[in-house]
Amino acid sequence: MSEQSSSTPTDRIHRVIDLRIPLPYLLSGVMVVLWALISMYFSVNQLVRDVGDLQITVKSGNSQSTTLAGEIAILRWRVDSLEGVRREPLPTSQPQAEPSKRGGRP
Repeated sequence: MSEQSSSTPTDRIHRVIDLRIPLPYLLSGVMVVLWALISMYFSVNQLVRDVGDLQITVKSGNSQSTTLAGEIAILRWRVDSLEGVRREPLPTSQPQAEPSKRGGRP
């Protein structure tokens, strides 16, 4: 028991640091990390290409929607002007009779 109580915290730290990793485990760990980094690089590269393609698609969609909105505005203006012309009373050659001034229906 006296041996356990005499161990200092520096001995414990030294023991943790002094652990040795076998070479196959070290190589396997390095290979896994490298494989993960390489696959992440190619995944991010593909993602950047996909985002670029999507941006082109969205920009073309935005320009098409802007074009369609302009054409719809022109068509609305034309329809409104045609409806305005239709609503105007046609000029008549006969003067309209004035309503009678009696108490009857107008």
